[in-house]
Amino acid sequence: VTSTPGEGSTFTLRIVDAAPALAAANDDTPIHAHGPCVLVVDDDASARDLVRRQLSRAGFSVVGAADAASARRQMATQRPNLLVLDIDLPDANGWAMLDALKRDPATASIPVIGMSGDDERARSLALGAEEHFTKPADLDALTTIALRCAGPSGILEAVGF
Repeated sequence: VTSTPGEGSTFTLRIVDAAPALAAANDDTPIHAHGPCVLVVDDDASARDLVRRQLSRAGFSVVGAADAASARRQMATQRPNLLVLDIDLPDANGWAMLDALKRDPATASIPVIGMSGDDERARSLALGAEEHFTKPADLDALTTIALRCAGPSGILEAVGF
């Protein structure tokens, strides 16, 4: 809901098929075969699925991980162009994980978009994230930031332009 006094309100309703969210907790099969790789790390399967679907429609190859351990395994086997990181993970402190990623020369250049249930944008940015969204995230804004971070040129190259 967005509202401006004296002008009116806009209500947006997104209806999502929840069935895919019941799939495996760690889906390392890309939703889109081409385009820059985005790793979405979130213990909430439905939140992970929403982000995965949105970014795949924008041309990204998107994989998911339900926890920090799964994310580390995926990062070891494929180098993502972007990481969407839920700060509230069951097996790790997301702040410590973000800090470690940005301090490690092997992963420091990977853009990170932080997400959490609290407005922690300043803290995410201070630790090196490109942006931070409070859940539920505005998926259109998330897509815009993802395109800026991972670059539309990577998407165009992947589809042959």
